[in-house]
Amino acid sequence: MTTTAHTEPADQEHPVTDTARCTAAHPEDPTGCDDGPADAVLILDRQQHGTDGCEHHGARLLASLTGAHAVSGPTAPGAAIRVTKVAVGLAPFCWQEAGPRLEAAQPSLAAVAGCATVLDPAVLYRHAPDLLIEAHELLTLSSRFLTQTLAGEPNDPEELRAYLLRRAVQSDRVEAGGMFGETASRTQAEESFRLLADLDRAHPWLVPAGLTVPGVTAPYEELRAYVRGSYDVSPWT
Repeated sequence: MTTTAHTEPADQEHPVTDTARCTAAHPEDPTGCDDGPADAVLILDRQQHGTDGCEHHGARLLASLTGAHAVSGPTAPGAAIRVTKVAVGLAPFCWQEAGPRLEAAQPSLAAVAGCATVLDPAVLYRHAPDLLIEAHELLTLSSRFLTQTLAGEPNDPEELRAYLLRRAVQSDRVEAGGMFGETASRTQAEESFRLLADLDRAHPWLVPAGLTVPGVTAPYEELRAYVRGSYDVSPWT
């Protein structure tokens, strides 16, 4: 049984130019790159081998690799979500007129569209600041928010969310690195994850497009996926 997937009519939208194309462009793909950066997205296969590309060719490559996933580049926050959503509707090797059809047994790319569990922390956080420097800045921010609270001043929800996301990411990096013992690190990480989710449920307009806030009783893995998805689309990654 096969599932129909369309061939992207991108030959007219992205005509070939004389300039060099991104490394994600297949040699047989006749289309040119889009107007965005050539490293907008990193496409990783099952073995975590990857190549950078523009969003246009990144989506076409993602659709052609079983088990692959996308990670946003340093200058294109949210690119992974956009590329994955496009790839869901593309046939593998869509530049071929008679390309293979998407087998029903092939893992659904739609499961990746929410930027869930496939985000590898080693790749996702490759541009994150030094842990000690970040810890110092987070402590400074925490003191400022506490001072405002004690003075009866409201915390700005957007600034507070940025802080809670950075704190959750810091905890995720510590837990993923196996620091301070597995149990202690995971407990601290889960607490940070839930604080971010609690804030976002109270302020839904702050939730990035394409992400769903975990519920109050959501498991650890869902909370962690939400933190990583939020980081991937944040403007300061």
